[in-house]
Amino acid sequence: MAKRKYSVDEQTIEKRYKEGRGKGHGSQYLPWIYINEVPSKGYSSIRKGWKTGRMHHLLSTLESQYFFTLEWSKDIIDIREQYPLLPREETQEIAQELGIRHPYDRTTKTDIVMTSDFVVTRKKYQSQELMVRAVKYELDMRKKRNKEKLLIEKVYWKRRRVNWAIINEHSINKQLVENIEFVHKSYHLDGYMDAINSQNYLPLKNTLLKLLTENPQQSISRITSFVDEQFGFRLGIAMTFFKHLIATRSISVDMESEINTDLPIPFVINPNGG
Repeated sequence: MAKRKYSVDEQTIEKRYKEGRGKGHGSQYLPWIYINEVPSKGYSSIRKGWKTGRMHHLLSTLESQYFFTLEWSKDIIDIREQYPLLPREETQEIAQELGIRHPYDRTTKTDIVMTSDFVVTRKKYQSQELMVRAVKYELDMRKKRNKEKLLIEKVYWKRRRVNWAIINEHSINKQLVENIEFVHKSYHLDGYMDAINSQNYLPLKNTLLKLLTENPQQSISRITSFVDEQFGFRLGIAMTFFKHLIATRSISVDMESEINTDLPIPFVINPNGG
């Protein structure tokens, strides 16, 4: 019988070991699971990280939302998603001690390598600390089997004295997430370098900031359309650059209030930003 698309066996696990999955930090980290290897809960996505510069594999809408909050936090310096709990023998031992069946593949009957949704490095005073977050929908956490899996994970990290907690949809500031998502892709100006380059970056920035400062009653869309015309850009380039200035904190806005570009937006120019 052919394996199902998402099945895992010992060969799959060995292959991921050899590829270096779950190893490295920052741009060098490889998640244990890629989005094409498991069924997703809601909307799965791949996002280029601000902090790491690599592509992050996010398996649900909720994981994406939490990822955005980590990206915005000044204290977070590294984000590792789909982090493997290795060695597998340890989670098997924990499961046995707890009297719980270790997670396994229903098709191949192989014990899988368990993962934590996010392992995060945070600045703390003059040092760093690890935080681990299980990102789960509240309804899913009510299921007995999911509670058992989370208990194994909790014990695994408790043994390492690592801060572990659960994030659900009620932990998420939806407006903040919506605003971060609005500007996220514009942090990196990939795809716009034909228009925005090293020669016009600073003049463009100064022009846009000057117009925003001198015309506080004008809508953002009207100002950016004017800048497009002044610089000979196709429509929308200056709006992308405006989002870039927010993402790089050259402009500070209230990220917990709706950003409506058809209206004026109160902002503060950050001289140390960007």
